[in-house]
Amino acid sequence: MFTLLARLALVHGGLAQEVHVVPDVKLVARTSNAQALSPDEKELAFNAEFHGMHRYRDDVSVRFVSLTTGKVRLSVPGFDPWIDDIAWSPDGSVVAVVGHNGAVRIIRSSDGSLASETPPPPEIVRPSSMDRTVHFVDGGTKLLLAGGASPVQLREREGGKVLADFLLVPNMATSAVCVSRDGLHFAVGDSGGVCAVYSAKTGTREAGPFTGFKTVNALALDPNAAQLAIGATGCEVLVCPLRPDAIAFKLSHCDQDFVDNLEIGSVDFSSDGKTLLATSFPFYEVRLWNLEGRTETWRCNAGGGNPVAMSARFTADPSIVVVSRGGDVLDAATGKARLELQNPCGTCSFRSDGHFAWTTTASGLRVHDLRDGKVVAEVDLREPIPR
Repeated sequence: MFTLLARLALVHGGLAQEVHVVPDVKLVARTSNAQALSPDEKELAFNAEFHGMHRYRDDVSVRFVSLTTGKVRLSVPGFDPWIDDIAWSPDGSVVAVVGHNGAVRIIRSSDGSLASETPPPPEIVRPSSMDRTVHFVDGGTKLLLAGGASPVQLREREGGKVLADFLLVPNMATSAVCVSRDGLHFAVGDSGGVCAVYSAKTGTREAGPFTGFKTVNALALDPNAAQLAIGATGCEVLVCPLRPDAIAFKLSHCDQDFVDNLEIGSVDFSSDGKTLLATSFPFYEVRLWNLEGRTETWRCNAGGGNPVAMSARFTADPSIVVVSRGGDVLDAATGKARLELQNPCGTCSFRSDGHFAWTTTASGLRVHDLRDGKVVAEVDLREPIPR
């Protein structure tokens, strides 16, 4: 269903006037593919947009829902084209929004007003289905933009000066990005199987390139940015210590050598850097390794046969692991189910950050508090965008 634009000719003072009437858009189905939790964990910023054939600027908005009241506090319409990613600044004062065409807007979280805007790159880039991502790095003074066939860019937040602009390998799309917890380093990987680590201050390369993979699907830097975990096509995770004299090692994620279509979907270090969490697909499995002994602590089989990547990550509580498929909340020590969320979904999008996790469908967004499993916010995406 899409918004219709009715045109009526009225006669006023002998002159015909064309009046545009926008009917009720209450039943317009929207989606949300980008969400970001505020640094103080009080709000979730997310996009709501309509992807039909007839789209209008007001079909795309960024909304802010309070996790205290469960209500949408602010809705900012008028984004075009569709939104790929949203990121909060470390101080929570602004959010950066990147469109699929590479345009970036920074809006104030207080009232949604525009703080700055960077237009799309002038060059024509090769189309890519991979979404672009945006991150605040280096204490919020810079923006990291990556994803798809366009070059990775490190820009100054004020003024938009480009400090670094590169592709790891020409004509290969960026397929994985991660930022260190202190925001001072980042790693990127591409569809050609190459990845490297860079300074978020200058954009200079600090480690790598690491090669010998097929498509790089997942990257993670440990809390001290001393190790890089790489997940790619295949059933092994490579852990690369970033000291020049250290030796990388592999962790096998499968027991059958004949499984040649296995891929690693996600990797994540614990807050102390001593354990590593990884998932595989299409045979859904989660494994936790003790990195000191390089031994498997536990594994969880979540079923198989689905080509969509599954992810798992540690939460703000290091004793809890969240798995995207079905919204499973596991005990980090044992891998056993720890919490059953209200009405978890197996087909919708499921993401988490801090102490919260959220599910999105074609009609709504639901936010859970992982400490008790309660729903703290539920938003109907079909509601009309406030003008």
